[in-house]
Amino acid sequence: METEKWKTLSVAGARRLRKSNGANFLVLDGLTRLSDPVAKVLGGGRGYLHLNGLEKISPQAAAYLARGNGELLLNGLSRLTAETARALARYEGCLMLDGVTHVADDVAAELAKFKGTDLTLDGLEKISNKGLIVLATLKIKSLSLGMKSISVEQAKILHAFKGGVGLGVSWLSGKVAAILGRRRGALYLPFLQSLTTDAARGLARHRGYMDLNGLERISRETACQLAAHRGDIGLASVKSLSVKAAAALARVKGVIDLSDMEALTPKVAEELFKSPVRLNLGITRLTDPVAKVISRRKEYVSLYGIKELTDRQVKILLPKFAAGTLGLHHLAQRKIETAWKKAREDGQWPFKSNRKRSANRH
Repeated sequence: METEKWKTLSVAGARRLRKSNGANFLVLDGLTRLSDPVAKVLGGGRGYLHLNGLEKISPQAAAYLARGNGELLLNGLSRLTAETARALARYEGCLMLDGVTHVADDVAAELAKFKGTDLTLDGLEKISNKGLIVLATLKIKSLSLGMKSISVEQAKILHAFKGGVGLGVSWLSGKVAAILGRRRGALYLPFLQSLTTDAARGLARHRGYMDLNGLERISRETACQLAAHRGDIGLASVKSLSVKAAAALARVKGVIDLSDMEALTPKVAEELFKSPVRLNLGITRLTDPVAKVISRRKEYVSLYGIKELTDRQVKILLPKFAAGTLGLHHLAQRKIETAWKKAREDGQWPFKSNRKRSANRH
């Protein structure tokens, strides 16, 4: 059923949905109104409920929806009353309110009672420091705020929050970055478009996952600062790296996500693979020299962007694939699995001779 296109929903229709096989994943983004009786039927589920078309919702309907546990999306709401916030705060899963642009102090006080796992307000444009202080007391996994700018004082307030923090900033001052870098929870900065050396130095003090997936370029100077980071780091929009930048990033103690990188030169690959950490690479083109570099790496490498391998590359990468330390696109994987099967059937697979020598020693 293409429920996302439905414009209306009756109580009877809601009951049928709740009894259907897809009851744990309901996308009803076409609904612009939701009556209290229908909300009562929809609430209480333990799955995904998407109602992003709603621009208004009554406190009673919110209370019914809050009986669920899973993921509740109400991203069409642009305003929240304290009464509605109080009702939604009882939800025990992930609550997304990304259309809300202003959180008044009384609304923040109610949201601070949130009983769920994650709260996202990615459209947030205005909140007082008083309201931010209250939200920072939340005991949840993550708090995502769409703030396009953040002051030193606000950064200090968020330092008190123990979970992961998400912000909508595109630029950070060195002072703010240094404060955020002292946090221990995950740090999500997916809209950051540039990073000064001072800001990179401050963020590098961070311990834990750091999302910098909006950065498209990493200079050698920035990479050298980030090298001190201890934890996984997302750089999914970076398409290329200089040899010196790659050498610096190889010192990061954590998984490096370079899933948008289109190609690697042998020299860049050599530097990156000096690191023992896991690398997620999005390269779509592979040369034989780079394949040789990858084959010598003991640690796991993801190459899910590679759909085709030449016969030569299959031969180069086969031992690594057989060792379980190479991830490939299913089309490339099919070809290398076929080659592996044939090598074993023909008695050409090296592991066979190793087993014979081991058997002779016994």
